[in-house]
Amino acid sequence: KANLKKDHITILFVGIWFERKGGRELLEAYKNLSRRHSNISLVVIGKLPRDISISTLSNVVHKNWVERKKLMNFYFPKADIFVLDPPKAEGYGFVVTEAMSFGIPCIVSEVGALPELVEDGKSGFVVKPGSVSALEKALEELIVNKSLRMKFGKNARMRYLEKFTIRESQKK
Repeated sequence: KANLKKDHITILFVGIWFERKGGRELLEAYKNLSRRHSNISLVVIGKLPRDISISTLSNVVHKNWVERKKLMNFYFPKADIFVLDPPKAEGYGFVVTEAMSFGIPCIVSEVGALPELVEDGKSGFVVKPGSVSALEKALEELIVNKSLRMKFGKNARMRYLEKFTIRESQKK
């Protein structure tokens, strides 16, 4: 379950293909938000392109790769918001359902199956692909509104249980 009772807010990004999954847009939005909110941090799991440096950003943790057990037992449980914001293409977005299983509200772009996973305004936000301002606005809303974050997290968990468990998938 997401750690929604603390004052510090952790944003999680997991993606092997950093740029394809919207990593650049997230870094730009985070850079802007971190100027206004000292209580946020960003965890990026996935290899960064060579031209990107996060050394100037505060409260950013980067791991090229973590084993699944650590992802499931450490990173997801500590996250408050999950972001997968591909600007152009995405298949299913399995990592989004994993985040939802932990009761983490998700912000995704309106690409591929992602809008079918996250109900916009109920279990997270679905934003315009490639739009840093749309992503930043959605993140800001979840950062400043703890009750909305908690509500979306609860709804994300319920949606996962109703639609995306192995049992539910096998029924379909």
